[in-house]
Amino acid sequence: MSETARRWITAIGLVPIVAAIVLFLPPAAFHAALLLAVAAGAWEWSRLAGLSPVPVHAAVAVASLAVVLVSGAVPGGAFAWVGVAWWLAALAAIVRFRGPVASRAPGRPALALAGWLVLVPAGAALAEVHAGPDGPALAMTLLAVVWAADSGAWFTGRRFGRTRLAPHVSPGKTWEGVAGGVAAGTATGAAAAWWLGLAWSDLVPAAVLASGASVVGDLYESVAKRRAGVKDSGRLLPGHGGVLDRIDGLTAAAPVYAVVMAS
Repeated sequence: MSETARRWITAIGLVPIVAAIVLFLPPAAFHAALLLAVAAGAWEWSRLAGLSPVPVHAAVAVASLAVVLVSGAVPGGAFAWVGVAWWLAALAAIVRFRGPVASRAPGRPALALAGWLVLVPAGAALAEVHAGPDGPALAMTLLAVVWAADSGAWFTGRRFGRTRLAPHVSPGKTWEGVAGGVAAGTATGAAAAWWLGLAWSDLVPAAVLASGASVVGDLYESVAKRRAGVKDSGRLLPGHGGVLDRIDGLTAAAPVYAVVMAS
């Protein structure tokens, strides 16, 4: 079976499960599922970064998010803003990246902090969206926007891709793919606004910016994988790799989406 076929089979199996979790589970169960996803992502990040012991570093991220969820929403969506600030800094790191040279690799404390900033603000932002008015539907819209952006970028890049986006980070990604991904994510946001009876001005800007941010999340994980010398963050999801490979775009999109929707 081809890699593309495995990718689609896994996606088709995961989508209804994730949709059921987001749309129908009570808040406590949704939070438990969110913590499980962050735990898997933190475990993979710790291994990519060479952090030891892996369980300790993964547990720090999970415990941090658990405290946020138990204590309730952070006033003003502070964690989402932390996430936005982090991803702006990460974008600068992506632009500067020229290859996995050991002398340029940050120390382990920096890697541990980076993993925390990748996962915890994203989890807090998704929980914040889910807890708000029309929360499950808007959280599901965020996921759909990210999925559409990823698929749109993949199809458009394969068909029309000519201009490389970040050749030192991910040679296969192109500006044409980014344009196709943002267009697909925007269309998904517009369709959701119509379905939910919301003004386009409320949801479409969030979809546009979340689609663009998802590219940054994808590229930053590619930087981490290049430093680690691996193709995928794990092997849990056939055709996709690890959990981080599946949620990398969401980790950047969620804080941006939460901030825009709250404004």
